[in-house]
Amino acid sequence: MPHPGWTASRRIRPEAEQGVLGCVLLSPNDCVGECVEKFKAGAEVFYDLRHQTIFETLVEMYDAREAIDVITLQQRLKNKQRLEEVGGVAYLAALPTRCPRPPT
Repeated sequence: MPHPGWTASRRIRPEAEQGVLGCVLLSPNDCVGECVEKFKAGAEVFYDLRHQTIFETLVEMYDAREAIDVITLQQRLKNKQRLEEVGGVAYLAALPTRCPRPPT
């Protein structure tokens, strides 16, 4: 679900967005702070509205010093009644598998 304010001329890489979120889920203590620092625009750097919601929720959890993993993220989104909006449990569980890996 694309962000309504973005134009088609902007280069969009959904797999890159998924990779960032997957890395955050695999190593939240290392990645969330770095993402917040690098993504000055916040969740707006994500084209996909699902990814914006997931990133915003991860940052909220990080700021609250809550444990971050697929289960706690899923529960937080469920509590906010946004779990199905972002693709459900299956989508969240697949994100860590989207992390870029070096070639073997």
